[in-house]
Amino acid sequence: MSRILRFPHAGAWSSMSGIPLNGSKVVRLVYMDETGIGKIEHEPWLIVAGVIVDADRQLLEIERRIAALVGKHIPAQFHTGFVFHAKELFNGGKDVFKRNDPEWPMERRFEVAADLAKIPQELGLPIALGQVERREFRNEFVPQDWGSYTQNAAAHSIAFTVCSAHVELWMRKRTIDEVCILIVEDNEEMRTKLRNVHRTHQNPNVAVLTKVEGDILPFRKIKHSPLFEPKDQSPPLQIADFCAYVTKKAAVKDMRFRDLWKTLEPLLIQMDYPEGPAISDAQSA
Repeated sequence: MSRILRFPHAGAWSSMSGIPLNGSKVVRLVYMDETGIGKIEHEPWLIVAGVIVDADRQLLEIERRIAALVGKHIPAQFHTGFVFHAKELFNGGKDVFKRNDPEWPMERRFEVAADLAKIPQELGLPIALGQVERREFRNEFVPQDWGSYTQNAAAHSIAFTVCSAHVELWMRKRTIDEVCILIVEDNEEMRTKLRNVHRTHQNPNVAVLTKVEGDILPFRKIKHSPLFEPKDQSPPLQIADFCAYVTKKAAVKDMRFRDLWKTLEPLLIQMDYPEGPAISDAQSA
């Protein structure tokens, strides 16, 4: 995956490109979250998923459906402030989905997951993906090329950029007078790094400097710097988190997630990228 896009270290440009907005009708919101930043032996893939939302038509419906799932599956005493985290749902955590809790056998957890998967399916939300095989990237990582970035931060940045490229190309091919803004799950370590990387790829000179094949850079449809939000304030980020987690499990061919993956797979933005779908190795999972 690290071969798909190459770019200079963060901070090469510190300001926006200055390209004016090229749309005036609709601003779509793209909610992005990552998974796979733990121990490499347990999480060999780092995934960034982005869910494209038409704010006027779909945002309130996503919020309504998430609230309905809380009412359906979560005990009443935990409703206030409850947030769906895929990792906690499947692995246990906090007050509800405790590890090895007989009240929450795996079958029941997958029932919750199936309902979560129906939200992007029934609303037709396009899903963009970026992924990095971390062991392969470890062999290619050259610290001096990345400045202050750790290996994990560099891999995260690449996955974020590939995901963003899918969004950019989908917007170009599927919309006319529209632009979009990225809303990213807040990660204090990566906030500035992702913002700098994104600004780099909005720079009109970046395509020449990075020698990226195809008319991908600079980004023209994705405007402004990414906005950063915590998941507890954003139901669409909870959907992005879920999509990233299922993709991570599909990438390692965890057969328990086969049905969830098949629900999400038709929504993937995968034909628009000249290098082919990033998730191709997982499609047989």
